[in-house]
Amino acid sequence: MARNMIRANRHIFSKLVEFVEESDVSVEQPDAIRYIKTDDEGKKWLKELKALDRDRYPYPILPMLKVSSIEFDEKEYFVIVGWETSISFIEILNQVPLNAGLATALLSDLDIPVRQGSDPFSIVDEVLFQYGRDKTDPSYSGHDFNDIVKFFEPFYVYEIRDDSPLRGDDLFRIAGYAVCQYSDHIFLSFSPETIRKFKKMFLEGVSNIPYENLLLSLTAIHWKFSFLDIYRCLECLFPIVSLDELYQNIGCSISLLELSIEIEERIKWWPKEAEAINKLIDGASPDVRELLREVKNSLVGDTEGKKFDFFYEIRNSIVHYRPGTRTYTLNQENWDKLIKGGLAVIEYWYKRYDSSLKPGGSAGMEMRCDVKKRIVP
Repeated sequence: MARNMIRANRHIFSKLVEFVEESDVSVEQPDAIRYIKTDDEGKKWLKELKALDRDRYPYPILPMLKVSSIEFDEKEYFVIVGWETSISFIEILNQVPLNAGLATALLSDLDIPVRQGSDPFSIVDEVLFQYGRDKTDPSYSGHDFNDIVKFFEPFYVYEIRDDSPLRGDDLFRIAGYAVCQYSDHIFLSFSPETIRKFKKMFLEGVSNIPYENLLLSLTAIHWKFSFLDIYRCLECLFPIVSLDELYQNIGCSISLLELSIEIEERIKWWPKEAEAINKLIDGASPDVRELLREVKNSLVGDTEGKKFDFFYEIRNSIVHYRPGTRTYTLNQENWDKLIKGGLAVIEYWYKRYDSSLKPGGSAGMEMRCDVKKRIVP
């Protein structure tokens, strides 16, 4: 459906009027017509630009940071709202200049707020005093979009390159990659190595990684919340690693993921989390295990034991508030190591079980049985 140009312009200018009124600056508001002037190409952008995912248009990452993916003329674009500086995305994106139609569509659709600290008197003088009495008023031909955009929070548009490994529907991955490029704006003091790990996973990781959780981990405002989203990515793997041996022994016509879902729904079985965590960490590389042992030694003074129960216990200390729950106090260095180690475990196991995590696949197993019939009498 084509975008209504009148409604879009009305929304934009009403936000400026509201901002001025809320600033206790009085200005006479006669019946007025205001709009951003556009040429034929701009009108095409304004009418035909569409969201690739309406449910995530826009997607809020932080209070002043939103991202979106859009499509126009069979090309896909990524939009980032709320940070001042544009940057280069050499591998996947090329910045494109704004035009009047594109700016009008995004200001309206994304409900971009008026820039904090804007001078209401400047808005009155430079915008609101210019208007038309009616559609044929010869004294008014519309506002230049640059004169309007400067009063709103900054936003930038990037075309997704044809040779990019990511597409417009990879919104969380592109957003995570973008945030890594804006690492100075990240709240938590991740080490450069951890930022590089995040960036590599967003760009090169397998498709089934829960990238929204990685994005939320990267942009968290507290270490414990960052860790919890890493843990959630691992949590999805608990039944997979716990049921793998059974799956290999019986063979079936459904994927390992579907088997785990059936068992959970039909017989209410869940794996023991501490055992699953230990299995995941044990299967990772020696470097990852050594990194997590360093954290363990710092917390409990144990470098010899092979168990990594502390990883699970840290999670419990965050989500539970029971008297018997052990609490841990981690410094910034240990939080960073814990998250970096968790990222490596996620990367290894999701790659290993990539086909098994796709519904409908059987990971190369022969169709020797019907699991649903075996589980449900």
